[in-house]
Amino acid sequence: MYRRQNKDVPKPGCGNTNDGNTSRRFFADLELAGAITGVDVNLIYRFKVTLEVISSGQKINTEKYSKYATDIAEMYARLYLWHSMTQAMHKILIHGAILIEKALLPIGQLSEEAAEAHNKYFRLYRQNFARTFSRASCNLGVLNRLLLSSVPVITGMRPVPRNKHNLS
Repeated sequence: MYRRQNKDVPKPGCGNTNDGNTSRRFFADLELAGAITGVDVNLIYRFKVTLEVISSGQKINTEKYSKYATDIAEMYARLYLWHSMTQAMHKILIHGAILIEKALLPIGQLSEEAAEAHNKYFRLYRQNFARTFSRASCNLGVLNRLLLSSVPVITGMRPVPRNKHNLS
């Protein structure tokens, strides 16, 4: 029996349109991106620069950022009066300088990579080391195990695995 596939649903394990590779490909050819989307190429370029600055992990001059972001917001409003600015665009362009200024670390260093990298440990600790008679005790056990794994003195005491192929 033939079953029609829904093309709007992402395939498991294939990511979605918001992943980094798609973003890099989109911004790699600004002319093509502009032709496909119908968005002004200069605006796309300015968004590319803004996203690169935010994700750089470097200290950002908030005065210059605020001026640049305000110029982008005004350009967007002038070109696309018929389409209101999305919430994400509004936060980045209008309130971005305040968020950058108040953040303890550069914005680019505040990614989800560390949390995502610990998902496998969370699952391992929950399945093998946590008490399972209540959700609270399970979460407490997992949290204690994660806290132990974050202490440098304890993690420094781990034995270093020997390399079987050591040629020295």
